Amino acid sequence: MSKLTLNIVEAEINERELFLVTLASKKKVELEGLISNLILGSLPFIPNKESEIHQIFQENKEFRSTLTSFINTVLIRQDELINQAKAQGTGWIYLIDQRTPTPQGETPPEDIIGGFQIENGEILKFTPNTKHTLISRSGVFDLGNSANKLLLQYVENSKFNTDIKS
Repeated sequence: MSKLTLNIVEAEINERELFLVTLASKKKVELEGLISNLILGSLPFIPNKESEIHQIFQENKEFRSTLTSFINTVLIRQDELINQAKAQGTGWIYLIDQRTPTPQGETPPEDIIGGFQIENGEILKFTPNTKHTLISRSGVFDLGNSANKLLLQYVENSKFNTDIKS
């Protein structure tokens, strides 16, 4: 099983201490630093319990763009999705966050990542759901095993700069 693991990096930004949340490995951050579009968000402090992170987490909108780019450039080319689109013909295929307690049932809006518009068996576009949350009471978002692995590779292969050092 390939769950996404968060790396929390302490940083000082504008003379303010913050804890930045990323999927990048500690080694990568130490060697290369971070760029803002690979930071999921920030925490003003580290909570006593991991289960409380969602209450103080501030999402970084730039990461949402990175996630959408990943979906549009990597996930959209996966055989499973292409075959599902061909079989469906027309309509929408929804990308459901696998952390949801009801992936096969009624899914809360914060656990719907977005949808792929399908026409004549072809994927036209991905539309992100603005109500999806990266970190919720149920934990960090989860694309599913194979997609999580691809996302981690995408992050690790991204070029960082040295704007933010841990």
